[in-house]
Amino acid sequence: MRDAVRGPWSVVRKAALCLFSFAVAAGGGAQTRVLDDFANVAGWKAAPSEGVTLAVAGEAGPGGPAMRLDFDFQGHGGWAAVRKTVDLELPDNYEFTFRIRGEAPTENLEFKLVDASGDNVWWSPRRDFSFPHEWTTLRVRKRQVSFAWGPAGGARGEPRQVRASDHGLRRRCRCRRVDCPHQRE
Repeated sequence: MRDAVRGPWSVVRKAALCLFSFAVAAGGGAQTRVLDDFANVAGWKAAPSEGVTLAVAGEAGPGGPAMRLDFDFQGHGGWAAVRKTVDLELPDNYEFTFRIRGEAPTENLEFKLVDASGDNVWWSPRRDFSFPHEWTTLRVRKRQVSFAWGPAGGARGEPRQVRASDHGLRRRCRCRRVDCPHQRE
């Protein structure tokens, strides 16, 4: 379904993203710890920017529960992120994995780790990410995580003690608008 197009461009306005099984493994996958199986998504907090709507819900995934994010940038830039508090000491070498699928336009997909102070953030951004329509495994390896911002100024090098994890989308401001709602399966 499409609204009237304002200008000669079009962009999906409402979209959905689903995550299934979020885990961290020590180097070589020798020891894996499931951080969330999404049986209960109540521990995830929606954190959208002003003017962006974001709803978090549980949904059936491939062989178990999944977390669904319904977001709407409402025709402008901003972010739609979810955060979960964790208590995690990262090993010398690590890899985060999760499965993802989405009915969304190409956006920037961001994975973030926040230290115990809550002020220092490390991230792994994927610019212009095309969301797969089928469940796909994504991996975030230690070498793909870099300091993003905070008072540590990168001097602390790499995250060790993680208190929160964020999954989010960021949209640059665009001058296009169309409504294409995602229907639940």
